[in-house]
Amino acid sequence: MTRRFARPACRLLLMLQVLTGCTSWKVETVSPQATLDKKTRDEVQVRETSGERYVLAMPTIRNDTMSGFIGTRARHVALAAIDRIAVRKTNTAAIIIVGMVVVAGIMALAAKDQCFTGCGTGPLFGGRGPGAH
Repeated sequence: MTRRFARPACRLLLMLQVLTGCTSWKVETVSPQATLDKKTRDEVQVRETSGERYVLAMPTIRNDTMSGFIGTRARHVALAAIDRIAVRKTNTAAIIIVGMVVVAGIMALAAKDQCFTGCGTGPLFGGRGPGAH
């Protein structure tokens, strides 16, 4: 990857990392069945009575068993063995604030680059600098 493309890629990865930091796990106070009945979930965090904790993707409940996937491996756990489950909660305000900061930073960098390459000579001014006729 050339340097020209490395910087934007690094910025994008950093922004994605920051935005994923705007989510957290919220422990549900209702049963696993009630949690999945409320809304279809892509994933839930399960804590078993043994203390084992993992994220279960595509969770479903059939009879007295919760099933889903950890990576590509199927996992089945008895509901009686589940201590609690948690669902992802997104902090919308934090995402909006981070987004505004990122946009302001990009605008500041663009303005800085415009002035260092010659104010008034960029594509916004049709390539004509000050005093050009």
